Order: sequence, then C-alpha cells, then structure tokens
Amino acid sequence: MMRLFFGVLLIANAALAYMLMQEVRAPAEKPASPPIAEIAAERLTLLSARPLVRRATEGECIEVGNFTTQTALKFESGLALLSLRELPKKHMVEAPPSSIVLLSPQQGEAGANRRAAQLRNLGFKDIAIIRDAGERRWGLSLGLFTSLDLAEARLKALKSAGITDARIEEHPINSSRFAYELRGLDRGMKASVQALQNNFDGTAIRPCNAHADAKGIVKN
Repeated sequence: MMRLFFGVLLIANAALAYMLMQEVRAPAEKPASPPIAEIAAERLTLLSARPLVRRATEGECIEVGNFTTQTALKFESGLALLSLRELPKKHMVEAPPSSIVLLSPQQGEAGANRRAAQLRNLGFKDIAIIRDAGERRWGLSLGLFTSLDLAEARLKALKSAGITDARIEEHPINSSRFAYELRGLDRGMKASVQALQNNFDGTAIRPCNAHADAKGIVKN
C-alpha cells in the first residue's frame, strides 16, 4: 500500500515539473500592434495639423516714379519686355503743385510774340507762350519749377533786368503722376529696370512705401 502511495506521488510531481518547464520555455506574448491603416491615419492627421508656411517672394521691392500719363504708357511698354517675377502694381500719385513764373496775358498772339522777343534779347531763353484756352492764354511762361526757391531766384533775376510785371503762381496742371511698385527683383533685374528708368527725366527709383513722404500721397 505504501509503495502505491509513493508511486502516485512521484507521478504527480513529475507532471507538475513538466508543466513548469513548458511555461518557462514559452515566449512572452507581445502586445497587440494597431493595424497599419490606423498608424497611417494617425500620421496623416498629424501632418495635416501642421501649419503650412508659404515661402515669401525673394528679391527687392522698389517703386519707380513719378510718370505723367504719356510717359507712364511708354514705361509700361518697356516693362513688358522684361521678365518680371510679378506684375507691377500701378499707383496714382498726387504730386505737390509746381510753381510757374509768368507774365500776364499780352495783346493777343502778336503781342505775346513781341514780348517774348524782348525777353530773349535780355538773355532769358526759357520762355514759352501760353496758348491753352483759359485765363492765362497769351501770357508768357518764364519757367516751371518744382522748387519754390528756384522760382523765386528766377523772379529775382527778371526784376533785376527790369521785368517788374513777372509773378509766381501755383501750377496745378499735370499734378497727377503715376508710380510703379516692382517686387521680387534680383540684382540683374533691378539693373534692367534702372536702365529703363534712366530714359525718363524727372523720375526716380526709391524703396517701396516711400511714397508716403513729401513726394506725394498714394491713392490706391
């Protein structure tokens, strides 16, 4: 009887030992991975949440002005021949009025011609008969100046020569001017624009947004 008991106990111990060895040899279970589709969706969500940063247009921004209506058309024709990165932006600039030194209207065209000849004999060359319809018709222009100081200097010279009826008046004619804003210019393109601008007297190149100074007020 005792032998049978020890035999059963021995078999039970052997079975228990076998089970323990199987558990030790079995690899640890790996945590379940999310499906590939779920991972791709998460990555797409993260990418779409990132703010898109637009690359600013490289190059310099300049403004070219101021042009009259006629010279603006010629300048635009020249710009069309250049390979600009961006289309130019055109502004209307209200320039300060000029000062004109003039004589009052004479006795018709004949009287204006006689007075002009008299002034030329005194050495004054910058003389023009005003032929436009209006209150200045058949008067004489003795100079148009953007600087009041220059106008006053001309008036002083006329009075020294005995021309006492000359005066200075504001000259609002052609006060509207045009300027062009050009962006994205590299060094070579800026040089091409400057070469084109050099063909137009009375114009200049300045940095963008410089039109808010004494050169005028921009109307968009």
